[in-house]
Amino acid sequence: MTTFLATTCDVERWGCGHGWGPGPWIGLFWLAVVATLLLLWLTRWRRRPAIRDGERLLAERYARGDIEESEYRSRREVLRKR
Repeated sequence: MTTFLATTCDVERWGCGHGWGPGPWIGLFWLAVVATLLLLWLTRWRRRPAIRDGERLLAERYARGDIEESEYRSRREVLRKR
């Protein structure tokens, strides 16, 4: 890919300098893309255990008799919609 970029770089038009292509900027661009995707994936993954913990606590309250079945089911549906 770097060879392709180096041969297609127009020095006079783009000013990339002696056919070297985009230089280290292309690597930094892809590094930023991968880091952003990783950050988004980790953020989304961290939210899921909180929902599972909520369902677990709700099930414990139902098992202890603190809430009725209808309330348990309605609250569980609200947690699963998120």
